Amino acid sequence: MKLILNNLVYESTNVVKIAKLKELGAVEVAEEKKEKKLTDMKVEELKEIAKEKGLVDIDNLKKAELIKLLNEVPVEEPEDE
Repeated sequence: MKLILNNLVYESTNVVKIAKLKELGAVEVAEEKKEKKLTDMKVEELKEIAKEKGLVDIDNLKKAELIKLLNEVPVEEPEDE
């Protein structure tokens, strides 16, 4: 678990240390979800993402072509409610 206290980041799995840091006012830092790079993905993974984004006629595309196409798709912004 990552905690921040006085602009210092502490990382520990020790529950005693975590409790002590929280007593001192440390707050838990949300873990960033690590996203896999398109270049690290397999062709089938890229095709799945392309299908999720509504792209068609992708079955015969090569990896480089899929990556180029996916990079051209606009990023969807979350809607404010």
